[in-house]
Amino acid sequence: MPISVTRKFTFCYAHHLPGYNGKCLNPHGHNSDLEIEVCYDPKLPPAYPGMVIDFKDISKYVNPILEKLDHKNLNDIFINGLNPTAENIADWIAAEILKTPIGAGLIRVQVSETNDSFATWRK
Repeated sequence: MPISVTRKFTFCYAHHLPGYNGKCLNPHGHNSDLEIEVCYDPKLPPAYPGMVIDFKDISKYVNPILEKLDHKNLNDIFINGLNPTAENIADWIAAEILKTPIGAGLIRVQVSETNDSFATWRK
């Protein structure tokens, strides 16, 4: 089935980029949109006939991941030498989702910093 589904989430976070030559050097916050796109894979949790996956199943596995980020200072979370850039946040979220039952169908994770600026992880 060449159809995919996307579930959109919103979360808020603070961060700063040490050593960055610009405003992001200073602590600031974002109201971020997160999009999770999943395509059909036989390993996905069973869904209703005709569904790639039930949207509530995406939420079931993504919400606990977002709880680790929402209203947090991401500089305290990304401690492995990674700066909390949109790119690294998208990659981290994808890695967490890949550990769950819906990871089999994961094809895209998109994290926006603003309405017109975002980073996209693709399988």
